[in-house]
Amino acid sequence: MKPTIENQRHIKKNTNGQSGKSAMGLSLESWESVVRLAIIIAAVAGGISVTAAFISAFVGSKVSARIQMESNEKIAELNKQVASAELLAAEAKQKAEEEKLARVKLEERVAARRLTKDQQSELGSRLSRFSSQLIGIWYNAGDHEGGIFSENIASALKLAKWIVLEPASILNLAASGRLGRPVAIETGVIVVSTEDKASQNASEALVNELLKLGYDAKKSSKTESRATPTVFVNVEVRPEGAQGQAKLRRQHK
Repeated sequence: MKPTIENQRHIKKNTNGQSGKSAMGLSLESWESVVRLAIIIAAVAGGISVTAAFISAFVGSKVSARIQMESNEKIAELNKQVASAELLAAEAKQKAEEEKLARVKLEERVAARRLTKDQQSELGSRLSRFSSQLIGIWYNAGDHEGGIFSENIASALKLAKWIVLEPASILNLAASGRLGRPVAIETGVIVVSTEDKASQNASEALVNELLKLGYDAKKSSKTESRATPTVFVNVEVRPEGAQGQAKLRRQHK
């Protein structure tokens, strides 16, 4: 049966009414708008993410640079403090060494004259060629330092087989000086001998050995007129300044 005109109109009407519809009741135009909006939102969101990442990286680099700068400043300050402390320590050490050196020099200037056992043995060995030489040793009464040094010299000469008279003290009374001319005070060791050649040689050898050990000593230009060949040692007051090894060290500087 052929459709009537009314049926054709009704079918046409229904077809026209469904032509602008799509899924979920939205038209195609509406879906196109939604898609475009989604694309725009995604683009904006992506841009925001990139911007946020850039800002984060920029701020992070600034913060890192600031932290590094502050760390460098603190390290520089610590290094400065360490350098200052090291300088103070070095100055303190140098001052201590200077004070120690000054103390040692002062002690050496006033240290008593002494011959060690080794020095006595050495002196005795070197002077043994003058064995049987008669010698008398004197020191000033009340001079304790000179008395002990006299004993040291006597012990060394006994090892050399000299005929040693035990050291004895002597009292020397100084005369008044002349106006404008002070009284000279003898210091060190003064050696005198009789006129014979053997005593002269022995006395000179003794002086030389004492000088080698760093002690002030000299041979007197005077001689004693005695029948028995004799050497006389006068141990006078201690000279000023270093004596012995301390004096030798200074001479070799």
